[in-house]
Amino acid sequence: MIRKSKDEAADKPERFKYANWNKWEESVYIYLDSIISKTGAPLSYVVRKDLNEEVEWESLDRKTQQIHTAPLEGFAFNIDSKRVLTLLKELCLDTEAETWFRNIKCGRQAMKALQVHYDGPDEGKRRKEEARAKLKSAYYKHEATFTFEKFVTSLYDGFQVLEKYGEPLYEEEKLRLLFDKCQNVHPEFRQEQESMFFICKCCSVLKDGSRSPVPRNN
Repeated sequence: MIRKSKDEAADKPERFKYANWNKWEESVYIYLDSIISKTGAPLSYVVRKDLNEEVEWESLDRKTQQIHTAPLEGFAFNIDSKRVLTLLKELCLDTEAETWFRNIKCGRQAMKALQVHYDGPDEGKRRKEEARAKLKSAYYKHEATFTFEKFVTSLYDGFQVLEKYGEPLYEEEKLRLLFDKCQNVHPEFRQEQESMFFICKCCSVLKDGSRSPVPRNN
């Protein structure tokens, strides 16, 4: 029986869809993160990725340290790996994804096979192009046609894809894109929009300390 953490039980991920690869992959990690493995660490340790070299071990919380110290071999790992493999087979059944790990018997290797394919150079290039196209076509005009929440979510998803594949936007670029694409002409909305932009720009500048958001007189 798979045991879930009492405090962080997560819903099982949805069935695999190519268009939702990034969100799907994240949902798998979140789900496995909520399950207690045979080793006592979160089951996500089976599919863990390498830590960034700049990360200081002491800065990591106990749960993350558990994930990155659990052994990737031995009796307990083999049991946990089979659990992960069973989950992936279930989520990818009768989809194109199952082709990429059909003959693999290890959950960790199965996840790696999916990542190699769906995060490979060609796929990454394609996803970046799709993200740029969506960012270019996204506009907010009125709640009745496309809600502000959906508009912001659409931009956020695009930003995340570009960052994942090595082409992140600066915070100021994100803010400018957000406000330039708001085409609601209602006076109250425009006034609130300008106020929000100034506040967000100040926060962005304070974060990196690069330059003042207030124009200076010569």
